[in-house]
Amino acid sequence: MSEPAIAPEAAASTRWIRTAGRIVPPAPVLAAAVRCRARCPLLARLERADLVHTGTVSVSGPPLDYSPVDAISAQIFYPRPDPSRPPEGVTDLRIPVADGVELAARLHPCPGGRATIVLFHGNGEVVGDYDGVARDYVDCGCALLVSDFRGYGRSDGHPTFSAMVRDAGVVFEQLLARRRALDLPGVLIVKGRSLGAHCALEVAARHAADLAGLVIESGSGELSRLAAMLGLDPADPGLVALLEAHDAKLASIELPVLMIHGERDELIPLASAESTLARLGSRRRRIEVIPGAGHNDLWWRGRARYFEALERFVLEVTAGGGG
Repeated sequence: MSEPAIAPEAAASTRWIRTAGRIVPPAPVLAAAVRCRARCPLLARLERADLVHTGTVSVSGPPLDYSPVDAISAQIFYPRPDPSRPPEGVTDLRIPVADGVELAARLHPCPGGRATIVLFHGNGEVVGDYDGVARDYVDCGCALLVSDFRGYGRSDGHPTFSAMVRDAGVVFEQLLARRRALDLPGVLIVKGRSLGAHCALEVAARHAADLAGLVIESGSGELSRLAAMLGLDPADPGLVALLEAHDAKLASIELPVLMIHGERDELIPLASAESTLARLGSRRRRIEVIPGAGHNDLWWRGRARYFEALERFVLEVTAGGGG
């Protein structure tokens, strides 16, 4: 009996690669290795001998198709316009993500900075909401680039969950291509707040080699929790397959990770953030809990603690090379 044919993109995603004298597993094996490393002494010994590499490797193959979640898009997106104008010295950008669709972004520069933080904001927010806090990022030695979702602010299109996640990768690729022209300083760190955490996780999984770290604020990668909370059918085969692939994607992320979360977050419980952190493959991960804070008041209840944690993380990943 002949073996079934494998599509070219599927074959690429299941191929073991030899590079620089080491063997890099394909994404599915990499995700499994990350999950079982602690129970696999042989894998640990091979890694220490630098013969097998399961560290900071970008997920290969086509992006996951998140369209099974699109049915709940109307329940999770609250787009609004952004009448703000960029402050002096700040630049507004248009980033093409699809035919006839451009997203609005705003760049707060930090000449000579240690890092550029690429931020995907929360639901109901727009790039102008970060004008008042951008100075705190600059004081941490970071330029700040904030991107909108489709339909938000001055962005084109209509938001869906699958488009939001897919666009995040395109935005990051566009920034890489324009990095020198935009004068983005230092290393790149991707950050997601609340709903934007899904964008940051996508970029972290697919572009690890271009990143020094991942920051998640008031967010969670528990897609199963979101699907159940908003009434998707847990027995739907497409959803089941997506949730499994999504969890494998999370396990493949080995970048240094900082999570910042409110102790009393009423929308995304602290336990959900902690569960997400545990699912990631990173060995350099920590969570900063802001006492007494909810989902939307971290800056007011713990601004100093928040930015002290962020600055410490930036110093750590820039000193250690990020990986």
